[in-house]
This record gives sequence, structure tokens and C-alpha cells, in this order.
Amino acid sequence: MKPGAKVRHRGSTEGRAGSPLWRGRSPHSVFQEMTQLMNLGVKDFYFLDPNFIGPGKKGRDRVLELAQLLRPLGITFGMETRPNDLDAEILESLVSAGLQSLLLGIESGSVSVLGRLHKSALLSAGKRAVHLCRSAGIDPEVGFLMFVPDGTLEDLEHNLEFLQANNLLDRLDRTANLLCHCQIVLMGAPDDRRYKEQERLTELGPLGFEGEISFIDDRVKWVSELMVHACLSVLRDMSRPQSPVYWRKSVDRSRFGGVNDYLVNLSKQLLKDARKITHLPPISVLEIDIERELRGAIA
Repeated sequence: MKPGAKVRHRGSTEGRAGSPLWRGRSPHSVFQEMTQLMNLGVKDFYFLDPNFIGPGKKGRDRVLELAQLLRPLGITFGMETRPNDLDAEILESLVSAGLQSLLLGIESGSVSVLGRLHKSALLSAGKRAVHLCRSAGIDPEVGFLMFVPDGTLEDLEHNLEFLQANNLLDRLDRTANLLCHCQIVLMGAPDDRRYKEQERLTELGPLGFEGEISFIDDRVKWVSELMVHACLSVLRDMSRPQSPVYWRKSVDRSRFGGVNDYLVNLSKQLLKDARKITHLPPISVLEIDIERELRGAIA
């Protein structure tokens, strides 16, 4: 995300069962706040709303009106949305108003995982949204859960297939993020209560606001720990100015592709090993091997 002003795009209210409902601010209210910030010199914005467009025709009409208001301002902005809310007209309108970055909440490439997460968006909606973004000149970021505690090796295979089929593992910073994302559970969420009842939740931090969940399949946990180790190691390297894969480097990016391929191939190999090996090798030993191989790929 580029530096700039962060704007809350909506408020929230409680549903009958205590669940949050989507309640959008009026386009004019958002417009007025942004013009006030522009008077302070701000020209780049990010909307803090994972569901920027909003549900149904009402949400669609509202975001089109907002885009029309923003178009004359000459600003740039980023946003997040659900794939099934995006269409060509909305995207064209937002791009003409200054949209430059977009996060799509695709969540998973596995139908079974999407069902367990109670996500209504279909895989086809995610594929279509990625295609729409690229047609409009935007390379989307993706909200994605590579590893979930109830996941299977088949789910991981479906995730990899989806990401590769949609060319989402071709840029090192995005690849390193996508291949290590794990589900977290926050206090008060439905999964928080469910995992507590199953005695699978370990609360983290002094307030227990976040929790770690035990995996139902030790092989999935094994793959996740090794991929998280590899990906975080790459991301740390990308943050160091002296590193050959420093993210700001604009010259000689040849090593980026080699490291990117290493992470993708490592993910595939670990999946194969998890299927065929009876006794999985210790994590600590393999982490040393991975670090050595990464140093070779990065050097």
C-alpha cells in the first residue's frame, strides 16, 4: 500500500443475532471527507473496507455514484472487495476515478474450504474478477488462506492449482505472501467459539484476542510450518536494501524469478513428500536445508 490517507468507507451495526451488517456511508459524506484531506495536501487514499462495493444493487449504485464524484479530483486510491461484487462497469468507473490498487478477497481455491468458511463467492467469481482487473490494467493482490486448521492435502493441491492457473504466483512479493497465509481466529468470531468447544484453540497474547488452532491433519501442519519459514525468510530478505531481492530494486531483477520458482517448487515438493512419507522429517532439520537452498537461489 502506498502512503496516503486511510478512509473508513462504512459504519457497522448489529444484526438480530449480534452479527455485523454492512452499512455504507453516503457517497457525499465520503467525498466531503476526502476533499477536506485534499486541502491538507493528500492525493493518495486507501479505503479501509474489505467489502468496498457492498451487497446487491444498492451497493453497486452507491459505488458508481461515489466514483462519479471522485473522478474530477485527480486522486489515486486503493480498495478491497469481494470478487462476486465486481463487474466490468464498476471497475472501469473506479479506474477512471483513480483506482490503482485492488485487493480481492478470494480466500481459497478449494470448494470445500470455501464452504467451511461460509463464503458465498464461487471459484468462478474469483477467476472472473482476476481477469477483469488485468483487463483494466490492474494486477490484483489477493486475500487468500493457503492453510486452514481443518484443511486437507487435497485442499492445498486445489489452492496451488488455482493460484497457478490464474497466474498469481509469478511475482515474488505476492508469491511469498500467498504461499504462507494461515487462518487466524479472533476473539468473539463464530470460529472462536467453535474451536474452544472442540478444545483446539490456544489463546495468544496478554488479552487472548487472537488464537492458534490445532490442525486436524499433522501433514498439513508440517507443510504449513515449512512454507511459512521459507516465505518469511524471503520476505525478510526483500526488506533489506543490501539484498539482491530487495523489493525496491529496479535493475537486475533476474534473481527474483529464481527465488519465486524455488518457493513454488518447494510447495509442490512438500505436498508430494507429505503424501508419500510415512514418518515426516523433523521441521528443524528441513528448515536448515531450506535456508541453505534459499541462500543459493538469492545469491
